[in-house]
Amino acid sequence: MRYITQYNLLSKYDCLGLNIAEIGFPKCEKYISLLGVDNIVIYSVREPISFLKHAAGRDWSKSSKNFDKSPFNLTTDWRKYIQFLTPTKTDIKFDFSHLQNYGFLSNYVLSRLKYKKIIYIDMSEIMPDRAFSTMQKIAKEINLKTPKNSDIFKMKEFRGYIRYLVPLRFYASKSDLKNKFSLKNPHNKKNKKIAKDSIILTFDRIIKSEKINIVTEITSSDICNDLGLYINKNDLESLRKDKDFFNTIKDFLGEFIESIKETIDKTEKEMLSEKELLNFFANNKEIALKIKSYLDIDLAHIKTHRLDIVESWEYYKEFEKICERF
Repeated sequence: MRYITQYNLLSKYDCLGLNIAEIGFPKCEKYISLLGVDNIVIYSVREPISFLKHAAGRDWSKSSKNFDKSPFNLTTDWRKYIQFLTPTKTDIKFDFSHLQNYGFLSNYVLSRLKYKKIIYIDMSEIMPDRAFSTMQKIAKEINLKTPKNSDIFKMKEFRGYIRYLVPLRFYASKSDLKNKFSLKNPHNKKNKKIAKDSIILTFDRIIKSEKINIVTEITSSDICNDLGLYINKNDLESLRKDKDFFNTIKDFLGEFIESIKETIDKTEKEMLSEKELLNFFANNKEIALKIKSYLDIDLAHIKTHRLDIVESWEYYKEFEKICERF
């Protein structure tokens, strides 16, 4: 079914990319072998210790989006969303079965995939400060339309746990003004219904949309690179005609956005670091050597074709030294 669906998409559009981010699914090897011989492969690689830091250091319970889904409006105590964004510190542990299917898949895929050209991209090349120029370069190399808008390339795929909170709809209604929540008025009367006259504003990632992103009207902080606030053009025009109501909405959401920023900045600052993970490996011989055995296989292809990338990975080189000392 996976192959048929993607085959139909490839047949319908002149240029469409497939993202292979997992293996181990039914008939995986057959699926890869059927992808043809004229593929151009863009393979994104990441410094292994940084990847493992991400795998072991994130609070993956957030992916279940287990927060209160009742309507979000002016009466809502938005601290429930902040509580959701606040991670639980977990012990370092690895699910090796999961890593095999979702992490260590480079050599498995590339040794089976037929292609006429492969372009390796190191993670450092698609960080916000370099992503736009990297994509422009690749577009020219493989004759794709060159991107013009750099804004979307400033966004981080993971910044705290924003990606698991959005899309989040906010329902703005004048009927809620008298019971508006604020940190100074936390015991207000809550309204858990959607008022009929509500104007909808939607928090989301930075996306291509017919709606207007007005987040920069509320904050000028760097969270604007990772979080948008979208509204229909007609609704925005209505709000601009009602300045008091619009200002109330902006004040309310401004306080909320500022709290989001404080939370995600704290999350990133306190998250597991590469040095902490290397220290863990130095004191856990069995796990370190098991990780090394996986990496020796997984990195075989890139070591053959782009050794320069591997040699730029300082944490990986330190990991290799740790394993040599055992």
